[in-house]
Amino acid sequence: MEIKFTIKQVVAVGIGAALFVVIGMINIPTPVPNTSIQLQYAVQALLSIIFGPIIGLLVGLIGHAIKDSLAGYGLWWTWIIASGLFGLVVGLFRKYVRVINGVFDWKDILIFNLIQLLAMPLFGVSWHHLEML
Repeated sequence: MEIKFTIKQVVAVGIGAALFVVIGMINIPTPVPNTSIQLQYAVQALLSIIFGPIIGLLVGLIGHAIKDSLAGYGLWWTWIIASGLFGLVVGLFRKYVRVINGVFDWKDILIFNLIQLLAMPLFGVSWHHLEML
């Protein structure tokens, strides 16, 4: 099976990965030790909903790998894979959000955020425990 990407999809991956890197370098501290708010996942989730699960997967994998490389602390593959899988899972639920049709009302906003809330802990927490093994 051969996967062919349109120019629009390739550009979405490139811009999405670049935004993931730039926004990922901004850390918003929290009172919880060693924890910060990461806004790049919102951009990844939006691109996953608009362009689909494969684009979301690639944005997460490429963007997180570049971000880790530039940060100077090495590549953390468990987190890179988790970021990619987050984009994949969010993209799988794109039919429930009508943003492709130009509609993004309160119902869509609620569904979009529920999808993110369900997908993030699934990979963030589970992959963190695998990393500790």
